[in-house]
Amino acid sequence: GIDSNEWPNKDIFRDIRAKKPTIFFKNAVSGEKGKYVYTLMRQNDSVIEDLASLAEEPNFADIISKAKVLLEHQHEEEADFQFKKAIGNHIESLLRCKLHDSLNQNSDDFEFSVEDVQNGQDIIISYKNDVVYYIEVKTKWNFTTNGPAYMSKNQVLKACNNPDRYALCCVDLTDYGLPDRTYPESIERITNRINIHFEIGNTLNALMKPTIDADMRPEDLVSIDGDYKARIPAKVFRNGAPLESLINKIIEKRYVGKR
Repeated sequence: GIDSNEWPNKDIFRDIRAKKPTIFFKNAVSGEKGKYVYTLMRQNDSVIEDLASLAEEPNFADIISKAKVLLEHQHEEEADFQFKKAIGNHIESLLRCKLHDSLNQNSDDFEFSVEDVQNGQDIIISYKNDVVYYIEVKTKWNFTTNGPAYMSKNQVLKACNNPDRYALCCVDLTDYGLPDRTYPESIERITNRINIHFEIGNTLNALMKPTIDADMRPEDLVSIDGDYKARIPAKVFRNGAPLESLINKIIEKRYVGKR
């Protein structure tokens, strides 16, 4: 071939190199790809720079795939939190109505909080600043493909350490017709699908006490280390006490406030 330096108009190669990004951009924004390019261009300069840097990585496709999974997980966590918050609000409403209408008592001393971390419970109910009840909410859409639900180690410990004020709230949506990780808009429509288990702490204590005791031993002694969890099968989700009974338990505990 002929060296570019031998061409009469050798500057043309320098011009092509200089204009290459512009030529490429014009081709990129044409057709269906244009809307994606414009979406990227709306980002600030630092984001575009980071994306360009990532695009140079040989495993860029894997990075995108993992980012999509992370984003989906975040959306699921937010939906999960909002649903548990709705259940907490519903329990709060039922409790206040019963205290006001049936018992003619003030409910202002009750406080409700919904946790968004795995601290061992989802809903905490307090009376005059003392914890009355811990409520862990579990929801299932499919047991066939997704298997049973599980309580984490923190949840197991919280239930075992507070057996008389810890309730497992099971929400069975397996035949409700909702896609996985999709929650009903109205809690009132599914109250008959909510089953409460008050003895979960005692049940787990009977199963786990030696392991928990070994887990709590001083570091200079032989102990149990690592994670463990409790399996909650379909039968537990489909049986239990009605939600109204939880309201009664909370009212009973208000006189105690603490163990």
